[in-house]
Amino acid sequence: HFFVVVYNSADRLTNAVVDALEKFNAKNWKELKLTTSNLGLDDKTLTMCVEIPDRGTALKYYYGFLDQLYKTKPFSDHKFNNFVITKDNFQILYRTKSLDEYLTFFDKNYQK
Repeated sequence: HFFVVVYNSADRLTNAVVDALEKFNAKNWKELKLTTSNLGLDDKTLTMCVEIPDRGTALKYYYGFLDQLYKTKPFSDHKFNNFVITKDNFQILYRTKSLDEYLTFFDKNYQK
């Protein structure tokens, strides 16, 4: 699974987002040795933490992010979408650029 944060590229938040996620990973998820990367998708930037081993761990990561980081800067000052996604579904999302459709799928299939 991947954990993905999506934001407007024009906001120029990549360094701040990557820094926050890497600190979060080092503090809470060091044993997973997650890597962080960025991709552009139209006018959005996707910052991803990759190689989360399974759905359960991915959801723990997602809810940990919401509890610990979502209300802090830079996340509290800008509009973000965040979700977990399988590698196969990410490839489909990136190819089709259907972010809204995936967010609906995520809400239906991953949310508590």
